Amino acid sequence: MKQEYLYGLLSYSSVNIGDEIQSVAQSRFLPRIDEYVQRETIGRFIPKTKGVKTKLIMNAWWMFHPSNFPPKDKYIEPLLISMYFRDIIRDKLIKRKSVRDYLLKHGPVGCRDMGTHEW
Repeated sequence: MKQEYLYGLLSYSSVNIGDEIQSVAQSRFLPRIDEYVQRETIGRFIPKTKGVKTKLIMNAWWMFHPSNFPPKDKYIEPLLISMYFRDIIRDKLIKRKSVRDYLLKHGPVGCRDMGTHEW
């Protein structure tokens, strides 16, 4: 029987323990963890099982490398909650049509700060 979805969990390369704590919290809402999705390279993510999308809770601080956002629709089914986009990358991101289209398509976007909400 073909799997309908894989379940992913964000992983990080930062030294901020808050990132890891978020992933521990995320994992409590998943039936299982099939994939670890690196936040900083999310735009290059390819699931380990061809043809199966990965469901991913995308609550995070976004990001050191904004060129890797957004993820590819054909690979990730996002849940955009508690997102924070750094103020110094917001202008770069919003100018890219792919980012605007992604957020509109998968919204509403849950924000964890007023700056991201207003953006």
